[in-house]
Amino acid sequence: MEGTPDNNWLSSVFIAKPNGQEVRQVTFHTDVDATPASWSPDSRHLTYSLWLWQKKKYQLCTVDIQTAEWRHILYSEDAIYPVWSPCNKILFNQYSDLHLPQIYEVTPDGKRFQSCELFEPGDSDPAWASDGSKVGFMRDGQIVVMNPDGTNAELIDCRGAIQLALSADGQKLAYSSSQESKNSGFEIFVIDLAEKSKLRLVANPIIRNKEVDSRVVSWSP
Repeated sequence: MEGTPDNNWLSSVFIAKPNGQEVRQVTFHTDVDATPASWSPDSRHLTYSLWLWQKKKYQLCTVDIQTAEWRHILYSEDAIYPVWSPCNKILFNQYSDLHLPQIYEVTPDGKRFQSCELFEPGDSDPAWASDGSKVGFMRDGQIVVMNPDGTNAELIDCRGAIQLALSADGQKLAYSSSQESKNSGFEIFVIDLAEKSKLRLVANPIIRNKEVDSRVVSWSP
């Protein structure tokens, strides 16, 4: 994500090689802000959303990274931070009729929009291991990790987690929290799911009412 002059310095989506070379802009919208993008399982497309200032709503989109072909999927009154699952569905949080956050899914052609049966009302922020072996999500302020078919759900010991990411093989979990330490901003922790050990990867003490913003977590392949 980077602000670009063609978009009035609002965020656009870029891609690059793993070594940081061949940086290329892939979204070219005007006067709208793009959210962070998520890769399709075949790495040929990205999904992201736009905040449409004039319409006061969000728009879920996909883009082909080779042809730059852009596609509208759906509109929403709620913020959309999409995740592309290994089963080739796009998932995101919305508020249900019960006024609870709920995880919904839609196919990339936009034809099948429904609540995702893997999750309960109130669950949010799904994140998959890139090999598809595990999925993590938030439930009642805690992190839950389970198999992609919903079995072997495990509650992870954490306080105040707001972001999570699984390692490529699903063996480790990273998350951000400001409630694990006293007088601290958002810190990054890594949990070994087999050994049940926890490592504080990034400490973030508040000094003179200032802190480093380290709340966004992702895990590279």
